Amino acid sequence: MRVAIVMGSAGQALEEFEAARAFLAAHSLEAHAVCVNAAINLCPIKPVAFATVQGGNIPLWLTPETDIEGVKIFTRRGAHGVASYVVRAKWLGTSGLYGVQIALEELGFDGVILAGVPIDAAAGTLCAHSLMTDADRVERYRPEWLLALPTIGARTRSMSGWTRELLGEPTSQWLRSLTPPTARACA
Repeated sequence: MRVAIVMGSAGQALEEFEAARAFLAAHSLEAHAVCVNAAINLCPIKPVAFATVQGGNIPLWLTPETDIEGVKIFTRRGAHGVASYVVRAKWLGTSGLYGVQIALEELGFDGVILAGVPIDAAAGTLCAHSLMTDADRVERYRPEWLLALPTIGARTRSMSGWTRELLGEPTSQWLRSLTPPTARACA
């Protein structure tokens, strides 16, 4: 079983990532990171992918110091000057939601744990360089997460905020639910 940690840059992203990583390790699972936006420079491990709906802002995140060798880059419209996979966003939500889509549908992970993706203004800045306030983003993006819920809900959990309220937190029972029935029968 493969589970990705989709790491955003809000609030306690690093602490949440480490808690998700410890949870996976306790279940003998390796942590794989899919970073969105500024998280590419926060993540304590080399991510397997970087995803953003804001391709025009890639130069803010992928600086010359950012090690992206071997990291798959996904954008919804392409990125000037950076080789990327262009994948249409199914929902017009945050880059965190796009990261979930990429992890599940493009990279084939069985499940996703969100770290630093609370969609909660009280948790801190969702996107520091935006002209939109956190409260405006919450109002704008939560409906898209609700639209995505039937598709991602069973396979996605969150470490904090409104997304944890919506999706639940990662548990041993949730991990077992991700195991294909044929694999469970052989265990």
